[in-house]
Order: sequence, then C-alpha cells, then structure tokens
Amino acid sequence: MQLYSSKMNRKSRYHEELARSILQIYVPDICSHLLLDDIPDLQDPSGAIGIEVVRAVSDGEADAFFYKNLNKTVEEISERGLNKFEKLGAHPIIYKGRLGGAEYPAHWSWEVTLAAIVNKIFILNKGHYHEFEKYGLFVFSKDADCETIDWLKGEIKELQKDVPKKFDFVFIYHEPYRLFVMDLLKDVLEKIDLPENDISKVYQALSSFQDIN
Repeated sequence: MQLYSSKMNRKSRYHEELARSILQIYVPDICSHLLLDDIPDLQDPSGAIGIEVVRAVSDGEADAFFYKNLNKTVEEISERGLNKFEKLGAHPIIYKGRLGGAEYPAHWSWEVTLAAIVNKIFILNKGHYHEFEKYGLFVFSKDADCETIDWLKGEIKELQKDVPKKFDFVFIYHEPYRLFVMDLLKDVLEKIDLPENDISKVYQALSSFQDIN
C-alpha cells in the first residue's frame, strides 16, 4: 500500500510518518487508512478524518541536537556529543544503545504544548485545512504525564467551546513510550503505553525518512 500521496515528496516528512505509523498500530479503528499529505498532514482518502501533526518543542540547540541524533547509536553520537547535550540542559534516554528519548527541564513545560495546540485551533478555524468529517491533532510533547493530562484535556475543551470547527481527537505523544488519546466527542481519555520492542522497530523502520532530511 502507498504510504503517502503521490503529489508529496518523502523528504522532511519524518515526524508525520512517525505519527502515522504510531496511529495505525495503536489507534487502528479510526486511523487505519491514513496517507501522508498536506493541510492537514495525515488524511484518510475517504474524507473520514484529517490529522495535523505538530511538534510542541522549543526551537533551541538541544532540540536540534536531539532530532539530528534520534535513533543513532551511542558510538555514532560520541560521548562528547552526549556531554554537550547534557550541558544544554537535557538528559538523554538510551535504549538498546541508541538515543530513544530525552528528559528536559521543568520550565519546558505544558505552556509549550498548549501554545502549539492553540495555534492549530486558530488555523483550523481560519479554514486552511481541507474539509473532513472529523479532525485530529497529533502533538509531539516532551511533557506529557498522567498528572497533568486531564488538565490539558479540560483546557482544550474550553478553548474549543465557542469555535465552529473543533479537533475531535487529540493525540499527545510523549516520546518514545507513551501515547495519550483524547476522544473529545465522547469525553474519553486513554493512556497507551507503547512496548519498548515495538516502538523501537517503528523508529528503525523510519530511518530512511530521517536519513534524507
């Protein structure tokens, strides 16, 4: 099966394809037929759902380092490189000898995630996305945790209360092992822990996307 629309180039689509892969594996009931496209990034050809992908991260040097070296081996990064990463205020998470995630300081917190969501709600209501029956938002967030995720769901509902177009589903992905699924139509929140072996295979399968960026 074709993984992306014929009019789209695979270059620079690493995060969109990572989101697509995760959704198809762990939320197959609504995301089993997604293709990479644009406006929004992931689209069901039937028009059932369109999903925008956003990285809720700071644009600092630590982020640039992290995404440049994600899934590389410790040897490829070098001890010097990892030390530099830590000096930038981040703690690398190594899984099976590869950089699989990172922990960041507390001040890189929910305000970054919430700001990204607010921006996408604004864009949705400006009419920039193609028409779909339902809309979803997939957010890469370094700060997703069980204690604050209910608060975030409430904030999203409040933000969308008086706007004509709404995101029906919000997926918050805390790399690399946890996915929160918000079904805002049913007011349901689900936490999905992603098995380390499974998600490691997903990252490895996407190495070709990463390499061409």
